[in-house]
Amino acid sequence: MLTLVLQDDGSISQAWGTRNEPPVDKEDALALAKNLNGWRRGNGKPYLLYGEMVRPEAFDCETREFPCQDGHTFVADSILTAAYSYHGRTAQFLVNYDLVPQKVVLPPHQSLLLDPHGEEISPQHEIEIPAKSAICIFY
Repeated sequence: MLTLVLQDDGSISQAWGTRNEPPVDKEDALALAKNLNGWRRGNGKPYLLYGEMVRPEAFDCETREFPCQDGHTFVADSILTAAYSYHGRTAQFLVNYDLVPQKVVLPPHQSLLLDPHGEEISPQHEIEIPAKSAICIFY
Protein backbone atom coordinates (compact mmCIF):
# COMPACT_ATOMS: atom_id res chain seq x y z
CA MET A 1 0.00 0.00 0.00
CA LEU A 2 1.39 3.35 -1.00
CA THR A 3 1.45 5.89 1.82
CA LEU A 4 2.15 9.62 1.87
CA VAL A 5 2.82 11.25 5.24
CA LEU A 6 0.89 14.52 5.39
CA GLN A 7 1.61 17.34 7.82
CA ASP A 8 -1.00 19.63 9.35
CA ASP A 9 -0.30 22.28 6.70
CA GLY A 10 -0.82 19.80 3.83
CA SER A 11 2.86 19.38 3.00
CA ILE A 12 4.28 15.89 2.47
CA SER A 13 6.99 14.65 4.85
CA GLN A 14 10.03 12.66 3.82
CA ALA A 15 9.07 9.93 6.32
CA TRP A 16 7.35 9.40 9.64
CA GLY A 17 8.93 11.43 12.43
CA THR A 18 10.65 13.98 10.18
CA ARG A 19 8.66 17.10 11.01
CA ASN A 20 11.84 19.21 11.23
CA GLU A 21 13.12 18.12 7.80
CA PRO A 22 12.19 20.07 4.68
CA PRO A 23 9.08 18.62 2.98
CA VAL A 24 9.30 16.83 -0.35
CA ASP A 25 8.11 18.52 -3.53
CA LYS A 26 4.35 17.95 -3.44
CA GLU A 27 3.89 17.85 -7.23
CA ASP A 28 6.67 15.26 -7.66
CA ALA A 29 5.34 13.09 -4.83
CA LEU A 30 1.78 13.21 -6.16
CA ALA A 31 2.95 12.42 -9.71
CA LEU A 32 4.80 9.32 -8.48
CA ALA A 33 1.81 8.25 -6.37
CA LYS A 34 -0.55 8.70 -9.34
CA ASN A 35 1.68 6.66 -11.64
CA LEU A 36 2.11 3.84 -9.11
CA ASN A 37 -1.60 3.82 -8.29
CA GLY A 38 -2.27 3.11 -11.97
CA TRP A 39 -0.61 -0.28 -11.52
CA ARG A 40 -2.72 -1.04 -8.45
CA ARG A 41 -5.89 -0.29 -10.38
CA GLY A 42 -4.79 -1.76 -13.72
CA ASN A 43 -2.64 -4.67 -14.92
CA GLY A 44 -0.91 -5.11 -11.55
CA LYS A 45 -4.10 -5.36 -9.51
CA PRO A 46 -4.39 -9.17 -9.17
CA TYR A 47 -0.72 -9.45 -8.23
CA LEU A 48 -0.73 -6.58 -5.75
CA LEU A 49 -4.10 -7.47 -4.24
CA TYR A 50 -4.08 -11.29 -4.19
CA GLY A 51 -0.50 -12.25 -4.97
CA GLU A 52 2.23 -13.57 -2.72
CA MET A 53 5.39 -11.52 -2.44
CA VAL A 54 8.36 -13.44 -3.87
CA ARG A 55 12.05 -12.77 -4.42
CA PRO A 56 12.48 -10.44 -7.41
CA GLU A 57 14.79 -11.26 -10.32
CA ALA A 58 18.16 -9.51 -10.18
CA PHE A 59 18.94 -6.57 -12.46
CA ASP A 60 21.60 -3.89 -12.72
CA CYS A 61 21.06 -0.19 -12.19
CA GLU A 62 22.88 2.86 -10.87
CA THR A 63 22.92 3.78 -7.19
CA ARG A 64 22.10 7.01 -5.37
CA GLU A 65 23.57 8.47 -2.23
CA PHE A 66 21.42 9.99 0.49
CA PRO A 67 23.00 12.01 3.32
CA CYS A 68 21.95 11.00 6.83
CA GLN A 69 21.56 13.30 9.82
CA ASP A 70 24.49 11.64 11.58
CA GLY A 71 26.86 12.47 8.71
CA HIS A 72 26.86 9.02 7.13
CA THR A 73 25.72 8.37 3.58
CA PHE A 74 23.04 5.83 2.73
CA VAL A 75 23.53 4.20 -0.68
CA ALA A 76 20.48 2.74 -2.46
CA ASP A 77 19.64 1.45 -5.91
CA SER A 78 18.14 4.08 -8.20
CA ILE A 79 15.33 1.60 -8.95
CA LEU A 80 13.13 -0.01 -6.30
CA THR A 81 11.61 -3.40 -7.04
CA ALA A 82 9.12 -5.91 -5.69
CA ALA A 83 7.71 -9.11 -7.19
CA TYR A 84 4.42 -10.92 -6.62
CA SER A 85 3.30 -14.37 -7.74
CA TYR A 86 -0.32 -15.07 -8.64
CA HIS A 87 -1.81 -18.10 -10.43
CA GLY A 88 1.57 -19.37 -11.64
CA ARG A 89 2.81 -16.06 -13.07
CA THR A 90 5.05 -13.44 -11.52
CA ALA A 91 4.86 -9.67 -11.89
CA GLN A 92 7.95 -7.71 -10.97
CA PHE A 93 7.57 -3.94 -10.64
CA LEU A 94 10.60 -1.72 -11.23
CA VAL A 95 10.00 1.77 -9.84
CA ASN A 96 11.99 4.87 -10.73
CA TYR A 97 11.44 7.25 -7.82
CA ASP A 98 13.95 9.74 -9.23
CA LEU A 99 13.27 12.98 -11.12
CA VAL A 100 15.24 11.78 -14.17
CA PRO A 101 14.94 8.63 -16.32
CA GLN A 102 16.99 5.66 -15.14
CA LYS A 103 18.53 2.84 -17.16
CA VAL A 104 18.11 -0.77 -16.08
CA VAL A 105 19.97 -3.81 -17.41
CA LEU A 106 17.78 -6.90 -17.28
CA PRO A 107 18.94 -10.51 -17.43
CA PRO A 108 17.95 -12.27 -20.65
CA HIS A 109 14.80 -14.37 -20.22
CA GLN A 110 11.37 -14.77 -21.76
CA SER A 111 9.14 -12.09 -20.36
CA LEU A 112 6.55 -9.48 -21.16
CA LEU A 113 7.28 -5.87 -20.25
CA LEU A 114 4.49 -3.35 -19.81
CA ASP A 115 4.59 0.38 -19.34
CA PRO A 116 2.19 2.15 -16.93
CA HIS A 117 -0.47 2.40 -19.66
CA GLY A 118 -0.47 -1.36 -20.28
CA GLU A 119 1.40 -1.02 -23.55
CA GLU A 120 3.92 -3.75 -24.33
CA ILE A 121 7.55 -2.67 -24.34
CA SER A 122 9.82 -4.45 -26.77
CA PRO A 123 11.97 -6.87 -24.75
CA GLN A 124 15.46 -5.47 -24.53
CA HIS A 125 18.46 -6.15 -22.40
CA GLU A 126 18.70 -2.46 -21.39
CA ILE A 127 15.65 -0.29 -20.87
CA GLU A 128 15.00 3.21 -19.59
CA ILE A 129 12.32 3.82 -16.99
CA PRO A 130 10.81 7.31 -17.11
CA ALA A 131 11.11 9.60 -14.09
CA LYS A 132 8.53 9.10 -11.30
CA SER A 133 7.19 6.00 -13.01
CA ALA A 134 7.37 2.22 -13.13
CA ILE A 135 7.35 -0.70 -15.52
CA CYS A 136 6.32 -4.28 -14.89
CA ILE A 137 7.94 -7.50 -16.03
CA PHE A 138 5.65 -10.51 -16.28
CA TYR A 139 7.27 -13.95 -16.35
